[in-house]
Amino acid sequence: KQPSSLRSAGRAQLYGMALFADGLTQILADYDKQWNAFEAKVLDKLTESFKTCCTSAAKRRKSSYEASDFFWYSSLGSASERLEWDKIGKHVGIASPAGDKPYMKLSDLIERFLPRLQSLGFKS
Repeated sequence: KQPSSLRSAGRAQLYGMALFADGLTQILADYDKQWNAFEAKVLDKLTESFKTCCTSAAKRRKSSYEASDFFWYSSLGSASERLEWDKIGKHVGIASPAGDKPYMKLSDLIERFLPRLQSLGFKS
């Protein structure tokens, strides 16, 4: 049988690790919350910009639109390039959360944007 001081030290160490794990979990949850709010704002802005562009093209009786009319076009780059979240954040008026981003490619952002287009009646 272990002496009580060793058992107490072991319990304290386990308790400390549990507190540490809880702290990490909270940090990740906070970041997730910040990221989700930021991403929602970006997607809202993309959706509004897309609707405005399509409406404007329809009024001019154009069947296509220019991607350069979107607020974010110059910030995004090609599908293989890294997204410039700081520039995008300036366009939407909310800072990009600090730290690593969940995704960095345009194709990943478009994948998240597609359900918004579908909700407007576009088919993928």
